[in-house]
Amino acid sequence: MKQMTRLIVNCFLIIIWLIPFAAQAQSVQDTLWQKALIIAEANQDFVPGFMIMRMEELDKNGKVKSITETWTRLTLGENGELEYDTIKILKDGEDVTNEPKKSGKSESVSVKANPFDPDVQDDVSVNRTDRQEVINDKQCVIYEFVQKTEDEKEDEKVLSGTAWLEKETGVPVQIQFKTDPLPKHTKRMLTTMCYEFIPEESWHLKEMIMEATAGFLWIKKHFRVTVNFSEHWKKPED
Repeated sequence: MKQMTRLIVNCFLIIIWLIPFAAQAQSVQDTLWQKALIIAEANQDFVPGFMIMRMEELDKNGKVKSITETWTRLTLGENGELEYDTIKILKDGEDVTNEPKKSGKSESVSVKANPFDPDVQDDVSVNRTDRQEVINDKQCVIYEFVQKTEDEKEDEKVLSGTAWLEKETGVPVQIQFKTDPLPKHTKRMLTTMCYEFIPEESWHLKEMIMEATAGFLWIKKHFRVTVNFSEHWKKPED
């Protein structure tokens, strides 16, 4: 089951960093959705400088059985690529940062989750609903979307979910989606991305939550992974 645990974490981490904003084709003509694409494009170079990932293993009733928390610093390397430095790892409150790590190759699946990328709008179907909801004190219009993607093995994936855009500005506030097909040994997975907009500064990913159930035969494990992002900075243009 340790391999399944690594699988869930890797799937989640890959989803996090698959946000390469580009700007070209715009097939969706809804005005509010177009505003969201413009905001995403304008903030494409912002990356978090610090992240805390909290992985909780849950029992069948949702009670937390164990917690692993990883603190990571992100900086710009000499080659212009992001470098990740693990600062601290806590296992049920105990510092295990310096403990030897077990070797072994873990599986990963790349899922491109970004319905606001203007360059992929031909692969995104959007439906503006009549529903509205207040999220983080913002009155939001609710959209349903379906996005076709390919993973690193060039297998087709379909993301189906919901997007909340601020009614007056089009700022993306939150998205939530499921993936079809699911990664191997994963029975259920729901991902929520929460964004933060600071006027005159940036729009960026603030928090990401993934709830998943993994299992093999009669064995099942339930997980909740929460990643918080902070200290955002703008990556220099190439």
